[in-house]
Amino acid sequence: HFIPDSTLTAHSLRLSKTFRESAWSAGYQVSALGQDSFTDKQIAAAYNTGKIASQNLFLNGRVRILPSLDAEGHVKYGNRRNDSTFPATGLLSQSAGSELLDVRLNTLKSIQYGLAAVFRPTGSKSSLGAGWTRDDRRRGLSFNTNSAGIARQRMLYKEDSSSDEFYLKGIFRPSQGLSVRVTPSYQRAGKVASPAEAQE
Repeated sequence: HFIPDSTLTAHSLRLSKTFRESAWSAGYQVSALGQDSFTDKQIAAAYNTGKIASQNLFLNGRVRILPSLDAEGHVKYGNRRNDSTFPATGLLSQSAGSELLDVRLNTLKSIQYGLAAVFRPTGSKSSLGAGWTRDDRRRGLSFNTNSAGIARQRMLYKEDSSSDEFYLKGIFRPSQGLSVRVTPSYQRAGKVASPAEAQE
């Protein structure tokens, strides 16, 4: 069983600042995973690059509206990219004239943002919050046009998807050492990455 040599490089940065009536945090992370060694079969199929890179960025904020009411917001961005060799005819199949991997997820970009309000009674350790989160995703699909596989026009998997989630979040501490968390939520998808369309 071949286990390739690989190199993982990752860097991250996080900043946070707290003021009297607000608190903010932001961060950035980037990573790259590269394949350093290849089998003779991979080299023969011209598969000479194996690399996946990702980037993530976030911003969180909380502002005191009233002595017992906070407003919160967040934004998250992600980008995952597959830069490996594609197509590599004959790498997965026994026949050099065919290729089993006809579609590849090449890129995945996502952005998530939302708002929430949290009520904390003065002098109480319990809290009750309500919020909304939006999640948008965009996929970049690569098609192997040299094979007799699936064509883009016949692909049932959608490249874009989006959803909205509405939720409640309650944290109750009825006694010392006991904490109860309740988080009901409802999610509605406007676009789904599947053959079935989302129902209104």
